[in-house]
Amino acid sequence: VPLEAATSVVRAGFETTRLAWQQAQDTFIDQLDAWQDHQDHLLRLENRLDEMTQQDREAKAKPRTKIRPADDSKGGKKSGKRPPKDEAAPPSSEAPADPAIEIPKILAERETLREKTAQLQTELAAARAKRDAQAPLKDAAAAALSAAETAEREVRIRLEIEKRGLPATQLALDAELAQVTLDEAQRRLNEGQAAFAAKTLSQVAIDDLIAERDHARTQATIVAERLALANRPVSPEVLAEAAARLAKAEQAAINAHAVRDRNLAILDQERAVLDAKIARLTASLAVRARRFPSTIEQEIAARERDRSLKPDLAPQLDQQIASLRIDLEKAKATPPNIARAPVAGLIKVRREGDRQKLAGDMVWQADPMVEVFAPANMEVVVRVNEVNVARIRQGMKVTAEIPALGRLPRTGVITQVAGVGRDKNDGSGKKGQAGVTQFEVRINLEPGDDHRDGDFRQGMTALVAIELQRVADARWLPRSAIVNMADGHAGVRLAPGAEPIPVTGHIVGSDAFVVEAPIGDTQALSDGATVYVERISNR
Repeated sequence: VPLEAATSVVRAGFETTRLAWQQAQDTFIDQLDAWQDHQDHLLRLENRLDEMTQQDREAKAKPRTKIRPADDSKGGKKSGKRPPKDEAAPPSSEAPADPAIEIPKILAERETLREKTAQLQTELAAARAKRDAQAPLKDAAAAALSAAETAEREVRIRLEIEKRGLPATQLALDAELAQVTLDEAQRRLNEGQAAFAAKTLSQVAIDDLIAERDHARTQATIVAERLALANRPVSPEVLAEAAARLAKAEQAAINAHAVRDRNLAILDQERAVLDAKIARLTASLAVRARRFPSTIEQEIAARERDRSLKPDLAPQLDQQIASLRIDLEKAKATPPNIARAPVAGLIKVRREGDRQKLAGDMVWQADPMVEVFAPANMEVVVRVNEVNVARIRQGMKVTAEIPALGRLPRTGVITQVAGVGRDKNDGSGKKGQAGVTQFEVRINLEPGDDHRDGDFRQGMTALVAIELQRVADARWLPRSAIVNMADGHAGVRLAPGAEPIPVTGHIVGSDAFVVEAPIGDTQALSDGATVYVERISNR
């Protein structure tokens, strides 16, 4: 009962100090709200002043025209008629503000508010100081209340122990533990005093050790008193049941702590991941915002307004404004809404279903929007009959001419020969099958030295000659000039009706016969000789 009375007195003192601190806190919040309202009003005036200044600038930039009455005669005399009343424009309900009148009013009001700023700052600082002065008193009263409640709790524990008849054995164990704790505290105090004598430990640490020893002694005394109160014998069955309950409670506590630690670890990991995502998104947002000139201009305007509202921060704000102006110049030089292609060429817009992609379509990251075809990196696609495809290999040299560009010559190399053929009419729009299989061959054109690669266009026709075989220092004849002789040899005529001259050799390509050695007149078949070609139309 005495402890309860003492705790009530301490609690009443705490409530008094807490109420005083709360009143100081409310006063500080009211002053802070007044200061914020004042700043908001000043900011609105700044915005209004900017708006009026812009209107005044636009009004001065507009050309002025004089309105004259219309002439109703050829002589140019003024008409005295007036338009009917019902044709006149209705008067406006609200006349637009005149910048010449509004700007002086705004400037005067802004000056008045700036003069009041210092007074509001002083009142806010005084309210903050009063609140801070009440905080230690409130904390001290809270500490005193906590100590009083702790002392009362100790007595209540003793009463509960006596009421429930705690077994003397358990109290004896507690007494032994309290004695061990007291001995340990005494040992640490002795070591601390020795260290203090050697001037290696401070007086504050010694005081802490003494307080720890006294607390252990108090706990040992309390346990001894509890042991003295437990004068009734306890049966073994009750002790066993209590030990089982204790072991079960300890295991439950261990399991609960393990689950709690595991959940906390999982939450810590999730929080770390979220913090990393927030940091990455914040950094990405800051980098992306620096690319937009309009965003940087708004930030510069905000810094300039803060500079007018907070003169004491002018040096820091000037430095930030200078840095933002540098970022603004960089953003204007490289606008964020312009994508620069790495090479020059023809643009092909990708398709979205049955149409080309348009502005407003949904796109995803890494989704190609357009393709750039560099003119210097062109290829020719030809179809080769199945009879000839076996003679074509990857890497063969090719000569191509572009008729649309004045038979512009280009060299190239075969890069791919299709492994699967398709019918000649497949994809051509013709009905039915032609019965002729063709294989697609891709030829990569090499850039020329005449700087005309930029004139190439997709879909142009190319005349292609594939070099199937190269024979060095060869003497050759047109294949159509070769005739079969009676003895089975090949021969060639030098004139109509002349006897063929036997030759030996082999066919190269589709229209060349390479002469290995003439059998007949060697002089007649020298380089540059004229031979006779008998065509069907000549017969």
